[in-house]
Amino acid sequence: YLLTEHTHTHRHIHTPKIPDGEKVDFDDIHRKRMEKDLTELQTLIEAHFEKRKKEEEELINLTDRIEKRRSERAEQMKIRAERERERQNKMAVSSTLSLFKLMLHNCKTGVSEILQVLASLSHS
Repeated sequence: YLLTEHTHTHRHIHTPKIPDGEKVDFDDIHRKRMEKDLTELQTLIEAHFEKRKKEEEELINLTDRIEKRRSERAEQMKIRAERERERQNKMAVSSTLSLFKLMLHNCKTGVSEILQVLASLSHS
């Protein structure tokens, strides 16, 4: 058995039988061996390019998924930022309203006191 380096599989090599007294056509043997080697090389090349094609497709799919996820994440961040702005605006409006109510209450208290003083002055 021979362990081939590129495929790591066992192959049984048959020794060709040479009939006694007949001519051996070494050119034919060499040509057949070259054809066999060429066929094997073409098979390896084809397998290599099929693998590369699949890897390229996987890479494209991965790139697309990454870009889609990036886009979704950006949209989520935009929505969160809008919600936070709305929350901050509501808090600001609420704080301003509370301040106005306090100022109005203070004004009423001040006006009431002034009216009492004026009333007491006019009775005297």
